[in-house]
Amino acid sequence: MNIVEINKDTLRTRRVAIESLATEMKAKEDIFAAEAAARRLEFEQSNAELISEFNQANNLLKTAESGLRESLIDWHKETGEKTFDKDLQVRVSQKLEYPEADAIAWSKENCKAAVVEAINRKAFEATAEVVGLPAFVTVKETFTTAIAKSFTS
Repeated sequence: MNIVEINKDTLRTRRVAIESLATEMKAKEDIFAAEAAARRLEFEQSNAELISEFNQANNLLKTAESGLRESLIDWHKETGEKTFDKDLQVRVSQKLEYPEADAIAWSKENCKAAVVEAINRKAFEATAEVVGLPAFVTVKETFTTAIAKSFTS
């Protein structure tokens, strides 16, 4: 028996062991999930009123926060001020928006460092293989193994 056959046999043995343990774990996880679902349902039923009150209060909180944010922005637009008090401020940021093609054309004239040339590797490699590999290209072999999930013998 050579080293590959020995390692294959070892892997087969380990797979059998893990399959047995995986089946046992899955059964226990299923029991746990069912128990957890039953406890969750029990909790929700016994606390339905509290959960409902919490959800309503949370919706009111979100509405109040949204209203405050809108009124604070309106206040800023009217006054130009950014600090309402120690708890409330408006931060103003800017973001440039532009068509990318126009930005590239402008940058080629005014800021060459902003334009980065990149190669489409797939197109280059496909063309080079058909036309002939340029001298600066080397072919490097890499190896990948394939191991079946289960062995036939």
